Amino acid sequence: MILAKNQIYQYIRKTYRAVLPIIPGVLLEPMVLITAKKWSQFVSMFMLEVLFFSGKQKDAERLVEQWVCKYLAKRTHPFYQLPIGERTTVSPTQRSVSFASVLRRFYEAVAPLKAQPFLAFGTLLGYVREKDFIQWDKDIDIGFFKETVDLAKLKRVLRRAGFRIVEDSSDGPPYKLKCQFGNSPLVEVVLFGMENGHRITYGAVMGQFIKRYRKPFRLKAVPFLETTVYVPDPPEEFLTENYGNWQHPQPIYSHIFHASLTDYSLPMIRFFAKRSFCSMLLEGNALKIEHYLDLFQQRYPKDPFWFQLRERISPLLP
Repeated sequence: MILAKNQIYQYIRKTYRAVLPIIPGVLLEPMVLITAKKWSQFVSMFMLEVLFFSGKQKDAERLVEQWVCKYLAKRTHPFYQLPIGERTTVSPTQRSVSFASVLRRFYEAVAPLKAQPFLAFGTLLGYVREKDFIQWDKDIDIGFFKETVDLAKLKRVLRRAGFRIVEDSSDGPPYKLKCQFGNSPLVEVVLFGMENGHRITYGAVMGQFIKRYRKPFRLKAVPFLETTVYVPDPPEEFLTENYGNWQHPQPIYSHIFHASLTDYSLPMIRFFAKRSFCSMLLEGNALKIEHYLDLFQQRYPKDPFWFQLRERISPLLP
């Protein structure tokens, strides 16, 4: 199996991020062991991903399992009871005004297209649960039905309204583009395709894109922060499909592992779960480790690996 171009790009970016911290570590002797250890861990995970995408999927998964077991066998001190990192927020008033202004400007810009842009993902969650934007959100999520919008015209009207396109992958998976007005919050536009009676979006896993098959939905117009917008009808079904338990903020969340849209039978997802658990063990946060161990036991009830881990990890939890 030949690595996709975007997969190679992801590896190059990971390598850059890993090598950069090592350069000062070589010059500052106390840091050498720390950075060298991180580098070794990165290389190990990198090679496992390369092995997986070269067609040796079972071998890569088996090696991940062996790594986890060896790591736990050597670990003698318990994992740390660390709080989950707090999300960065700004004052509700400042955020509301800033985001609402950009949202209104975006809707005004695309109005001539008659394409019904709708609130999606975190922005839709804010509309339903908070009646506002979520305080820690960093962008505005807007969806279009792919068959209803002319991409060339969309980009043209956005530029004419003062938006600049900062990222464009709208001509292929994941069918997204990001635009920004001045220094205001980013607007991420996602195109929802249609395939075999399902609405299609894409999720990213290790630099690859997987299809998310969504139930088809209609749109309805609603008022939101002094702008008339569109939302899926009913919005609660979209949120349940995307987030599961969306009614209350979740301190631990993964758009891959917590979404009912994810096909856990895919070899890539199964490997990614074990690969991600390696990183959690190295991070050492007991809350996250226990949370995902419970989750993966639910997702993979027939995989003895996760149940054997329970016996190994329990003595290391505080």
